[in-house]
Amino acid sequence: MELSDLGLPSQLDAYFANVRIGDWGGYILMSILGYMLGFESNNFYSANHLLALPYFAAIACYLGFSFSINNCFDFEGDRLGVKVTRNPVALERISVRSSFIFSLLLAATGFTITGLLLGITPSLIYLVLLVLSGAYSAPMPRFKSIPVLDVLSHGLFFGALIIIFGLSVTGGSSTQTPLICSGIFLASIIVELNNQIEDTAADAEAGVKTTTVIIGLPWARRLFSGLLVIHITVLIYMLYQLGGIITTGLALGLFMTLAYKQYIGKERKGYFFLIEKVTPVIYFLFVFHLLL
Repeated sequence: MELSDLGLPSQLDAYFANVRIGDWGGYILMSILGYMLGFESNNFYSANHLLALPYFAAIACYLGFSFSINNCFDFEGDRLGVKVTRNPVALERISVRSSFIFSLLLAATGFTITGLLLGITPSLIYLVLLVLSGAYSAPMPRFKSIPVLDVLSHGLFFGALIIIFGLSVTGGSSTQTPLICSGIFLASIIVELNNQIEDTAADAEAGVKTTTVIIGLPWARRLFSGLLVIHITVLIYMLYQLGGIITTGLALGLFMTLAYKQYIGKERKGYFFLIEKVTPVIYFLFVFHLLL
């Protein structure tokens, strides 16, 4: 059932689709991790969580802005592939101008919520998030078309800075904070690099100079594999802290099996299972361990 079936304006469902809530999952999990990590040991369960509502409202506005602004400037390329179904601008359900104004309204709303209710430091970090996310998609500089900056900026605005934003709101930290921020930064780079590998042919044909296009597909795959090994090493360290040698050994066996299947069969299922299923569980268990 479309939102317009409920008697709402016919274009409202197009704007709702423009923020692509279905793609928020991993980033919402990052924001929860950042929020939880900001509490010092034993304070999470006794803390006043009134800030959670404006915090997650600001996160929703930020994610909506990020995907909406991306649709504004990627609609021509999206029309040529399967991504067209996720872009109402490419489908001409809403105009570029309307999508752009809508994106700015989301950004302004999130920044206002942050400034009025969350404080100066969170507001500054939120502003950096908005600027990096906008610059990633919008022309001048359009980071997603600049080699190296495309993956590094993605690791920040859709990775480590989300964790840091959560930390700034709840005000705490941990000795493990650098590890978690670095791990999330790396995981976000891996996701972006994987997307580039899948889009290499289309990007090269369109003249888009991503990192993968510049270094070539064979080297991009080597880089992807190397980063994945580092990511798995971080996960193994976390598991060792949680459960010791036996748990670590079992996990190592699982990771090696997934890696071997991907290597010999080039199966993407192993990668997606590791990034989308295993990684969030391990990070949450690790953060809960820090809170106990």
